[in-house]
Amino acid sequence: MKESLYDFEDRCENFQILIDNLNGNKISRCGELVQKEISKQVDSFNADFISSFLWTYQSLSHKNIIEIVEVFEAESSIIITSRYIQEQCMPFSDPCEALKFLRDCAEGLFYLQRNGIAHNDIKIDNILKSSSGRYIIIDLDYMTCEKYFNNKKSEFLVGTQGYFSPEKIKLKKRLTPFFNAYKSDVFSLGMVFLEMIYIKKLACENSYERLDSLYGYLNRINFEWARDLIWNMIKKDPWDRPNFRELNSRAESLLRNT
Repeated sequence: MKESLYDFEDRCENFQILIDNLNGNKISRCGELVQKEISKQVDSFNADFISSFLWTYQSLSHKNIIEIVEVFEAESSIIITSRYIQEQCMPFSDPCEALKFLRDCAEGLFYLQRNGIAHNDIKIDNILKSSSGRYIIIDLDYMTCEKYFNNKKSEFLVGTQGYFSPEKIKLKKRLTPFFNAYKSDVFSLGMVFLEMIYIKKLACENSYERLDSLYGYLNRINFEWARDLIWNMIKKDPWDRPNFRELNSRAESLLRNT
């Protein structure tokens, strides 16, 4: 485990607390660093899970994944320090920007998949835009790793309900061996992409029963390539959806011809 860059006792003097929620999670900022303190007082945070969680977080390194400066375990929490990214995602102003968004997100998520990691909480709030114009995926607190798939956290549904895939909604509480978290992440990214292009919050309309009405919004999108991409990403059958490698290649190809 990496040595801490500062004394834990002095953390509150250096970091200004931005969020302190009821779950025991705190988010603080100091200059170009953001620090998240995650409470360990939950059932899934057993010793094996904490060990795998720390190892996985520290091993990540990709231009489209939030840069982790350090991760370490305190007495009652896990402390994650990352680079500060200021800009939130905004609705797309032109087709090129939309394709850059899809390309960057698909590339970052494909990197996670190659390392056996599913994000499990893809939503607008978890994708930021850097000062260089690159889209960055943040907040991997709900990630699951194939290497540690037997830990308790992997058995339960996690994420943000409005971005759940249809198969996640049907499962309700517990996952099954047939559940594919990567294909579920594809659906969630498709929901975000639809919202960003349509410029309307649609997560509240995402339910298994109302999926057909969600498809209705696709016909109102001006760009045929966007309609086709989103249609394939939010299909009801997960095995009919493209993978992140295919999405990245498609976005790259469209960018070259736009």
